[in-house]
Amino acid sequence: MRELAEQAEELMVKRVQELRDEFGMSRSKTYDLEMKEYVARMERILHTLSEEDREWLDNQLIDKFCVSETECRELYMNGFRDAMRLIMAVGL
Repeated sequence: MRELAEQAEELMVKRVQELRDEFGMSRSKTYDLEMKEYVARMERILHTLSEEDREWLDNQLIDKFCVSETECRELYMNGFRDAMRLIMAVGL
């Protein structure tokens, strides 16, 4: 079962990269610099807020707008498991 999970993980990583390529979401050559500038700007903006507002906004961004890598992986793997169950039920 562990081998199947590892194969599914490899398939997921490959598929995510394919989707990023398909939608033009590959990392640019300047990605690290762009991300550093982005984070610095976000920090500057956040520090203009009161501690209470900053904490509230941070929680909103994380809870309502961000999907963690773990959650993405679980969703993908559950979909993969569902597909395997369907294939086995149909007898393919």
